[in-house]
Formats: sequence, C-alpha cells, structure tokens
Amino acid sequence: MLREQIVKDAPELAGERKEVSDEDSACRTVTIHLDGLERDAILHNVTKAMRDIGASEREIEGFKEDAHNADYDTMLAKAIDWGAPVHFLKDGEPWVKGDWRRLTLWQRVKRKLSLLGGSYVHPDGTIELASKDRC
Repeated sequence: MLREQIVKDAPELAGERKEVSDEDSACRTVTIHLDGLERDAILHNVTKAMRDIGASEREIEGFKEDAHNADYDTMLAKAIDWGAPVHFLKDGEPWVKGDWRRLTLWQRVKRKLSLLGGSYVHPDGTIELASKDRC
C-alpha cells in the first residue's frame, strides 16, 4: 500500500517515472491560446499537459500551489518554470519573447555560456543568437 502511494505521488522515487527524450517532449508541447481563456481553463490545460508527459502529482500540486495566489503573468511564468510542456500564444504571438531578464540566476549563467558557443534556446523555445552588441 505504501509503494502504491509513493508511485502515485512521486513516481521518480519508486523508479516508475517514464524517461521522455527531448525529441518526444518537443512533440508533446501543447499550444494554449490565451485570448478569452479564463484562469481556471489555463490551469486545467497546463496540469493536463504535465500529466501527459508523466509529471508526478507532487509536481502538479506544487505548480497549482505556486499559481494559486500569483497574478496572471506570474502564473504563466510558473507553468514554464515547473517544466510544463506548453507554449502560450496571445493575440497570435508568443506570450514569452525570450527576454533574458525573466530567467532565473541559473538560467542566466547557462545563457551566458551558451552564447559563447553561438546561441541559446530560451525556455519558451525561442532562439537567441550571439551578437557583438549584446549585454
């Protein structure tokens, strides 16, 4: 009974988590059109996408708790931060534009090192190329 609970709540601890390659997860990315969509519908779509790739219930509940009291933009950013395979569109344009100021400290370090190699792929999927005039 304890093992069943662990498998349900945290499959990564029970060794049950499905390994998903980057190629597979890229194919499973869900596009969510934000125009006219209510907050609850967005949360539902994000949690469904997380379940589809095999995220644990603990991760999903963590996202829900973070997003519960957050404002609209923060809620969307939390979805990306929790690793939900989603791509948000607003007015037909990507909601996140690959702005380096939205990155966490670790992501900024990764970005800096990646740009030395020529390019960086932002969490939203946009690609930033190294340029001579970048900060």
